[in-house]
Amino acid sequence: MLMMLGYCSNSPLRCANARSLKVLDEIDSCCPDYGLFLVPAQKLSHELRA
Repeated sequence: MLMMLGYCSNSPLRCANARSLKVLDEIDSCCPDYGLFLVPAQKLSHELRA
């Protein structure tokens, strides 16, 4: 099993996790509400700084 910190990649209109930009610690890189992939937390924070 793989654990990953990240943000839900779903539409913020459909998923509260995406809307809140809450960092999720989930198994197999999936958002628990919709099962969509997470955007890695490190990647997103790096892009926001750039």
